[in-house]
Amino acid sequence: MSAPSAGPGDTTALRVGDALEEFTETLGAAEEPPVLTLTERNGFVRQDERFHKRLATTDVSKYKVIRENDFAFNPYLLWAGALALNSRFESGVISPLYPTFRVRDGYDPAYLRYVLLSGPMIQKYDSIAFGSVPRRRRSSVEDFLGLTLPAVPPEAEQRRIARILDHTDGLRAKRRAAIALLDDVVVAAYQKEFAADRHIARTTLEHVLVDGLSNGLSPATAGNITARVLTLSAVTSGVYRPAESREAEFAKKPSAAQLVAENSFLISRGNGNPELVGVGVVGRPDAEGRPLIFPDTVIGGVIDTRRAVPEFLAVAWRTPDVRAQIRSVARTTNGTYKVNQKGLGAITFPLPDPHDQERFAAEVRQVDTVRRRYQAHLAELDTLFASLQARAFRGDL
Repeated sequence: MSAPSAGPGDTTALRVGDALEEFTETLGAAEEPPVLTLTERNGFVRQDERFHKRLATTDVSKYKVIRENDFAFNPYLLWAGALALNSRFESGVISPLYPTFRVRDGYDPAYLRYVLLSGPMIQKYDSIAFGSVPRRRRSSVEDFLGLTLPAVPPEAEQRRIARILDHTDGLRAKRRAAIALLDDVVVAAYQKEFAADRHIARTTLEHVLVDGLSNGLSPATAGNITARVLTLSAVTSGVYRPAESREAEFAKKPSAAQLVAENSFLISRGNGNPELVGVGVVGRPDAEGRPLIFPDTVIGGVIDTRRAVPEFLAVAWRTPDVRAQIRSVARTTNGTYKVNQKGLGAITFPLPDPHDQERFAAEVRQVDTVRRRYQAHLAELDTLFASLQARAFRGDL
């Protein structure tokens, strides 16, 4: 590896390769440390915690060792922000497919993490990714190391900036944790009242939908019909996010079943993360009355409100029992987990009488009011963090 051409505080344009040095260390015959998974924008996590089972091969001798303050990225998902700093584990092993990097002298790892996961850098990662399959666009180590970095201050200043960003990021994490706790509260209330009551008849998802399930419609390269389409992220967070949508071209007019309607139930059809497959949310039409399509990465149907109250169904769908059924019908191909209409339609859950559903839904709406307030605060913190990050990398912080 050649020596860096510039260092922090220099006026010379810096490259990623001036701050990071690629290395390869495999486990060999050493004792196995935790097997880690590299997530998109959320760092390293233990594989058994993320997937509730071991996905790694029995023999991990060829897996790469990553130590504290080392970086790695997923070459197929770098464009999506799949780059991480190991700040939690003294050491671990990761897939041999992931390039690993040490931080060069003069650079603070935490500061580099914020730089490398900033919006402008992720746009650069997208520019160096090649391939026609969206979730398999590969980026090379050479192209990654050749990308330019914003001006980097001396190391002491890097540490000061990282502390400021860490504090704001910590506030965001606490707010996200509070939102997640609210979700746990309503699921726990459902479990206590309905899950263990054997007198309540069970039903299937298909039974509580007006006309069953339909796959969505995705944009076409040579389409001539312009419409707005949801992205998968509008569903996978577990909270309906209609703002996660974009204008696109379609080769044909969508059917009524492929449009978001009042009380649509939208379900993630496929994902590389099994925990995001089958996530369901209640959707609403576009507030301005424009047609809003859901893509073919989503399966949708309209809730029959004579049988199921939408808020009740949304909570029932998040319970451990339903999640276990989703995992049992999901199938994987090339690392992508998928569910289909038949498997989803057959999933069962308790269906109490409409009065009990509505009473429970009223409690859920109260919690949702608090959640919306928390989400608004989180949005403010996100804006503050982005502003601080931009100022830091301009030298104004």
